[in-house]
Amino acid sequence: MRLKPIHRSKIDPEFVAALEEATGDEPIRALMLLGGSSSTTSVETVEEGRDSTDRVTLRKRLIEARGKELQGEIGTTLDKLRELSLSPRGGRVLHTVVVEGPAQSIVKALEMSEVQHATLDRKVRVVHPRPPRTFK
Repeated sequence: MRLKPIHRSKIDPEFVAALEEATGDEPIRALMLLGGSSSTTSVETVEEGRDSTDRVTLRKRLIEARGKELQGEIGTTLDKLRELSLSPRGGRVLHTVVVEGPAQSIVKALEMSEVQHATLDRKVRVVHPRPPRTFK
């Protein structure tokens, strides 16, 4: 595949080589860093209006609050990735997601302004079962 400067600026050399070798339909798995504000949920925000809580409960509340915050920041981007036939996973605590799909879809995703950087996780190889043996 031919890559444009915008693609090359967002990926590492190993990923460049993998995409240049690709014809477009090969499944590839990559890690993508998505843009968004760098706001963080604070302990004070979660504790506001609550009784004193133990650490486990506070941690759960922080994770839930951060998840809701991130969904607001990158939810639209995740939907766009799904529309490109990529299957994003993650994005619950960090702005990083794992996507898997055709190489051509990953290249299209790199053109999105919300995608800041991508790293090749691995090419996905399809393993076909062996034909059954016949015994005499």
